[in-house]
Amino acid sequence: PPLPPGAPLRPFSLPQTFQNPTRVITGEGCAAEVGPHAARLGATKVMVVSDPGIVRAGIPTAIIDSLHASGIETHLHSHVEPDPRIELVEEALQAYRAFGGELIVAVGGGSAIDVATATAILATNPGPLRGFEGWEKFPNAPAPLFALPTTVGTAAEVTPFVVITDAAAKFKFTIGSPKAAPLIAFLDPFLVLGLPPSITAATAMDALTHAIESYTSLLSTPIRRLDAPGARFDLALDILQQLHTARQSGLRGCEFQALAGDLRVDPLDLEEVLETLQALDWAKTHVVSQLALTQ
Repeated sequence: PPLPPGAPLRPFSLPQTFQNPTRVITGEGCAAEVGPHAARLGATKVMVVSDPGIVRAGIPTAIIDSLHASGIETHLHSHVEPDPRIELVEEALQAYRAFGGELIVAVGGGSAIDVATATAILATNPGPLRGFEGWEKFPNAPAPLFALPTTVGTAAEVTPFVVITDAAAKFKFTIGSPKAAPLIAFLDPFLVLGLPPSITAATAMDALTHAIESYTSLLSTPIRRLDAPGARFDLALDILQQLHTARQSGLRGCEFQALAGDLRVDPLDLEEVLETLQALDWAKTHVVSQLALTQ
């Protein structure tokens, strides 16, 4: 919950909850398991949300093939942009409803997962989307959502937050709830092997920033205390080493480190980082702005 006015920033000053509602499936080629898991949910129509670059690279093909092999009809929605705007979410919602979707599968980076998550929220909660800004502001569970990250930085596949841009107000707002987290995250290293070195570097710096956030938080939790400071520094050093080499083998570790770093971040950390990014330049991409912050 947000801090009340005048509350001290110190450990144990507020009741805190640690919850990770997302089931995480890992392993090379685990993206092929999307179809069977969707079938177990009883889904017969699935909308796959991705971005144009990911689609051009052919990455969603194996996931769509897995769904088809399980007897599931699919619709690919690829109108996703960095720092997604409210209008993109509303467009995705229209596509989902017109298709008669029963499950959403996000394939991509943080922007694709954010669009998919916001669409899932609006599918069961009448908007406007901005009305759900804050923590636990929407009443109904979103439409079922799976997430398959194709970058290694944001760990959006396990976070209970979605970040959307209100372009008219030049403002990024956050919607948060345990219900917003994807049901299942598939961490398949094969989906990140083709990343260009520049994207690898940017997303690795994003993962590093999450690790730094977890270390510098003024509201350390008992769960965080179980993770020794030395282990967090080892995490940061590993990310830096893999960023330096930018080899395909290193991306496997970075994907899991991004997830681990994000699970350590307090909600207040995320809010403070977003506020700082807005002060820098509201239109900057998330990873590049975080790179500036870490410098």
